[in-house]
Amino acid sequence: MSTVTGRAVVLRFDGRFGTRDTDRLEEAVQALAPISRLILDFRQARKFDERALGRVAAVIRHLAGPTTIRLRGLSDRQRGLLLSFLGLLEPANECEAAPA
Repeated sequence: MSTVTGRAVVLRFDGRFGTRDTDRLEEAVQALAPISRLILDFRQARKFDERALGRVAAVIRHLAGPTTIRLRGLSDRQRGLLLSFLGLLEPANECEAAPA
């Protein structure tokens, strides 16, 4: 699941990614802190519970010190949801105003 090089950490997820996996993510990040570079690799995750993205965002927000984060294997929708949870992207408004 993880590879550590210096203070760079790669966490790989496969199969189904859900809230239980976010517990393992949080434990790994705490055990390996401080982390200067974190790569979350979801390329092998075949099923993805998007509700878990809020928990992933919470783990990212609580990282100690400056950390570069890379995300691999998320769909555009999943990446947008995660960035929205982090407050880095306004959520898309799904209602369009009628033209005046």
